[in-house]
Amino acid sequence: MFESPYRWVPGLSEAFRKVRRQVAGVRFAGSQVECPVCDRRFARWVGDPQLGGCPYCGSAARHRLLRLHLEEEWGHHPPRCDVLHFAPEWGTEHRLRSDPRVGRYVTADRAAPGVDVRCDITLLGFPNETFDVILCSHVLEHIPNDRQAIHELHRVLRPGGVAYIQVPYRQDSITDEDLTVTSPRERERRFGQFDHVRVYGTDLATRLQEPGFRVDELRPVRSMAAADVARWGLWDENIFRCQRLPSERDLSLSRAY
Repeated sequence: MFESPYRWVPGLSEAFRKVRRQVAGVRFAGSQVECPVCDRRFARWVGDPQLGGCPYCGSAARHRLLRLHLEEEWGHHPPRCDVLHFAPEWGTEHRLRSDPRVGRYVTADRAAPGVDVRCDITLLGFPNETFDVILCSHVLEHIPNDRQAIHELHRVLRPGGVAYIQVPYRQDSITDEDLTVTSPRERERRFGQFDHVRVYGTDLATRLQEPGFRVDELRPVRSMAAADVARWGLWDENIFRCQRLPSERDLSLSRAY
């Protein structure tokens, strides 16, 4: 498997984030943009003024979009849910750990420090039907055997549970993948980033359906006001809502009662 050159120093990283958050309050003071992940306002985003990162929690546009969608969907779903968050980003993790609608919250990753469980997404160490919700944002494009990963996500979801999946996506072509490409430079040219093994296309929904998911391709930005899209720093990204349907056994048991 291709090894990422990223290196982490957990203690230093956390200390750096604390200092950065303090500095952000001064350097980016203002109210022109608003982060729905940490509920703070700033004069602008870090980097790209329209789609950059949150100065406080570091959320990218895709994290802010998912947060807004979950808020809308969970607002009509008051029962507490058990959540698996693969490759968690700090802002969303911090928010979900204190969300009263979340029961058990588990973070997982193969290599990143500070997660609750170290595991390979193609071989999750959880029993069948453990979680109600899975968050998996920009992970599958790194995984050579993504079909196995998708089957594992389906396996650990309870019937009726939902996996929210985001990936780099091209709307004008099918998935481009080639595991024989190992050069970081060629991967960046072809797939958009040095540690990606593919860029997904219009056949992604079919791939997600293979283990039995019902897949809805959501475009939340298209129902939002333009002023809100600009204020939250969003772009028209897809969210694939993958629901595990009840099995025939589940349906039979429900009819019996």
